[in-house]
Amino acid sequence: MKTRIKFVGYVDAFVTPDDPEDWVNGALTYGDKHASNHTSWLGEILSVEEIDDD
Repeated sequence: MKTRIKFVGYVDAFVTPDDPEDWVNGALTYGDKHASNHTSWLGEILSVEEIDDD
């Protein structure tokens, strides 16, 4: 079993990103510590549920 957390998050990019999905992935992976072109934050938790391992 594992826990899935669904949430709303935001990324404000200070440029026009060519690949928005890549920017979101980078924000989730690396956070804002080394970011110069974006800020990100958690909006709200939508749900928390246990799911089977894939």
